[in-house]
Amino acid sequence: MLKLGMIGEIAMIAKFEEIRKHYLARKSRLDETLSRVEYGKEKFVVTHQGKPIAKLVPLSGRERIRNPRSA
Repeated sequence: MLKLGMIGEIAMIAKFEEIRKHYLARKSRLDETLSRVEYGKEKFVVTHQGKPIAKLVPLSGRERIRNPRSA
């Protein structure tokens, strides 16, 4: 029979797994979006609560050469 403490630990593990799955799905979607920007030359507007806050655009060849972190 499970003790009360073990039930709490099981619930925490289940919640952690739920958060992990959500994170991995979001990361996968972000990776796909960044690839579409880089290779497909698509542009995306990032919104927060329905308001635009940032834009993802591909770098030109010159910008890519000047930016050493994009290697």
